[in-house]
Amino acid sequence: AGLMAWLLLTGGSGFLGQRLVAEARRLGYGVLALLRRPEQAPFQPGPGLELLAGDLTQPASLTAAARRLAALDPQGAAIHAAALISYRRADRRANFEINLGGTRALCAALDQADLGRLLLVSSVAVLGPAPGPDRPLHEDSPFAGQGLASAYLHSKRAAQLAAFEWGRGAGRDVRAVLPGAIFGPTRASNTARFLAHLRARGAPPWVAPGCLTPVDVDDAAQGTLLALQRGQAGRSYLLVERPHTLLELYAAACRVLGQRPPRGAFPPFLWAALVQAARAAERLWTLGPLAPDGLELLGKHFAFDGSRARRELGFEARPLEALLGRALAASAGP
Repeated sequence: AGLMAWLLLTGGSGFLGQRLVAEARRLGYGVLALLRRPEQAPFQPGPGLELLAGDLTQPASLTAAARRLAALDPQGAAIHAAALISYRRADRRANFEINLGGTRALCAALDQADLGRLLLVSSVAVLGPAPGPDRPLHEDSPFAGQGLASAYLHSKRAAQLAAFEWGRGAGRDVRAVLPGAIFGPTRASNTARFLAHLRARGAPPWVAPGCLTPVDVDDAAQGTLLALQRGQAGRSYLLVERPHTLLELYAAACRVLGQRPPRGAFPPFLWAALVQAARAAERLWTLGPLAPDGLELLGKHFAFDGSRARRELGFEARPLEALLGRALAASAGP
């Protein structure tokens, strides 16, 4: 066990984080899992797996975690997967405090421990939307999200820029993975709620006019570790299958469930009007998952090309029907 390489992982209790712990352990890494509530961890500590109490908004806890990593492995790397994903107006400031502030605090903690390796779990959102479903963006596409309101999107982009800026210092190695919309066996993610709702109530007659690029959670975890092992410093890697319009996504899920698919997608101008109506309503009520910032994104084309990860990392993403089948099996309940 003393010969193992060690990793410090933030966000280990999250949907992707739990898979990252399992994949890193499978590959023979020791893992220091930084958790806000270690006593509620979904895994047990043991040889090669330590649970540390910490919070991105408490720099001293990050410093202590980085020092522990340096003591175990002076060449150890941090995988930064913790983030706030919220589209609610009330969480706009918190998105920046946690996503950008937490990333900066982690970089400072790594500096203090004389550690220089960071793998950031970013998001496809940091690239913004593509011009259309058949014109996907790649890792080096210019940012296309200037006009969008989502604080999540802008905070994750700022965090990635800050991490790569830190990485330009001497002897530092920063890489990023950009997972697509993550599907998988859970009941606790946005995608799982979408599938559970679909199973219970059927598809709506009309859906948002946008598109997204999915990825299975286990594929995303494998791709993240591949980026650590085979990726290049200073580079980012899209971990995605291929783009699908929301209409195609609903139709594929309905095929798996044996349900009637939607009739069509809203025209973009009508969807934009719905988003504006939701913005007006949000001033009076808390809209929860139907927050206007999230609705706005559903009308955009989050279409991405994952060929760099396939080419440079050997990354493979299972196709849409397979990842939906796995996710739907979990949403069925016991």
